[in-house]
Amino acid sequence: MDLSYYFYTDFQTREEIDEFLLAQARKAVEDHAHLKFSRQKESEEGEGDTLDFSCKSFWVSTNLSFVTDTAKEFDLDVNFCLWISVYPSGGARFIQFIGNYL
Repeated sequence: MDLSYYFYTDFQTREEIDEFLLAQARKAVEDHAHLKFSRQKESEEGEGDTLDFSCKSFWVSTNLSFVTDTAKEFDLDVNFCLWISVYPSGGARFIQFIGNYL
């Protein structure tokens, strides 16, 4: 499942957003030892950086971009777009993660 989530946040860094996403995954996963994640930096500003994490129930890949130009063009109160690809492996943990995230 692919999601594009446009939002406004007061988070100042990509790392803060990553920690938020990982916190939501930790809430959905009973055994945190099975939660694995990796980060890949694309720029100093955090644009295009990826965060991937997985557990027994799902695997998630994210990509974050600044959308200030889009926000101005369409007069929207957003500053980020998070592209998420979620691959469920079964079980209700995947549904719980999506619910926590939304």
